[in-house]
Amino acid sequence: MKKTLTLSSITALVIMLLVQTSGNDAHSNNAGAPAGRTGSPTDGLSCNAGGCHSGSATPSSTQLISSNVPLTGYIAGQTYTITAACAQTGINRYGFQISPQAANGALQGQLIVTNTTTTKIVSTKYITHTASGTAGTGGKTWTFNWVAPVAGTGNVTFYGAFNYANNNGNSSGDIIRSNTLVISEDQTTAGIAPVDRDKLAAILYPNPIQTDATLRINLESQETVTAKFLSLNGQLVAEPMEFLGTPGMNEFALQVPSNLNTGTYKLIVTAGDAVTVKTFFKK
Repeated sequence: MKKTLTLSSITALVIMLLVQTSGNDAHSNNAGAPAGRTGSPTDGLSCNAGGCHSGSATPSSTQLISSNVPLTGYIAGQTYTITAACAQTGINRYGFQISPQAANGALQGQLIVTNTTTTKIVSTKYITHTASGTAGTGGKTWTFNWVAPVAGTGNVTFYGAFNYANNNGNSSGDIIRSNTLVISEDQTTAGIAPVDRDKLAAILYPNPIQTDATLRINLESQETVTAKFLSLNGQLVAEPMEFLGTPGMNEFALQVPSNLNTGTYKLIVTAGDAVTVKTFFKK
């Protein structure tokens, strides 16, 4: 029997195709991952959950999350740049979601979008890609800012999930990887009591300093003394120096790098559990 397509049947077919197409787009999450997909202990989900993408999430063998926080650790209230980067030969679509969380899932610090074209924040504590932030031939990089939390917070863990999409128009065949970054807190600014700062009775002279200076400290016992030169925003500006101190008054010769710009810096001196912070001006 010959069948004839009526106008109503054609309309129904078009609507069905549109629904299917929009469903595939929704599963691919090209406009950003929904909240709670970092794979953190409290989120419990990553890009492969909730019908987003198929395949299991596996820990990345390479570090995908990095920062410009100095080796000495973050300073409360300071703003740092966090970078998320992934690469895979033959892949040209990528996605991500990152969140700095405490053990109970609470947001640590504050996330700030620096490129609204490629990244956005969802539910306050998650940052993810936008529809315009997925394309990349062989790799993709996103950056955003993070304001460090209050002093005494301690280590902060950034949890992240990454999608390496095959761009086949649906949720199948994608590669999902997880990654974490732990950033420590600068212990010289983490609420050290004033009595501890004065324990060494440190004297730094001359001040201002050209290149050579003398550090005088008093020790109660033999200790390894570490001296670090930092900028005011906590960046290490010279290689740390170590000395072996003996009980009583000690004097150590310090050298400030001659190529260091003129300005104000901090000297962090550590001996055992005692820490002294001295501010000086470099000529």
